[in-house]
Amino acid sequence: TWSAPAGTTTTQEAAPSNDARALASSPPLATTLPTTTSTDDWPSYNKTLTSERYSPLSQINTQNAGQLKVLCTYDTKQYTSFETGPIMVNGALIGTTEHDIFSLDPVNCHENWRTHEDYKPSSLLAVNRGAAYLDGLLFRGTEDGRVLAHDFKTGKRVWEATVADP
Repeated sequence: TWSAPAGTTTTQEAAPSNDARALASSPPLATTLPTTTSTDDWPSYNKTLTSERYSPLSQINTQNAGQLKVLCTYDTKQYTSFETGPIMVNGALIGTTEHDIFSLDPVNCHENWRTHEDYKPSSLLAVNRGAAYLDGLLFRGTEDGRVLAHDFKTGKRVWEATVADP
């Protein structure tokens, strides 16, 4: 947006509220922005909802990074751009494609489950930016303006909501 022509972007701020009822009913920030409890988990893009991106893991460092090897690969069986931000939760690696969400065992690349959503895309670029995890559910967006929630253990769709007009 820094290089956008004048008038193409706008910023709006909400007017301050003096309504004590609204302020009293608002949950504290700590309850609305959960943090990761396990250092092994990476439950959303940038790790946390506050985009910390920090990992205290130390198994890979400057001395051994050059010795890393590919242990396994996973074929999405789709010939398209792959822009998902994979997440890691409870020992499962979660990824998305334009129409699929899948869970892998990162030790052996075994597919735990994969769910396909059939819908007509609204753009020519067939991508999905990934999923997020909270309280046993995986959330992902679709190009047709929906947010889908899937059960973390089975991949079964739990609910969907239309949030945008594609």
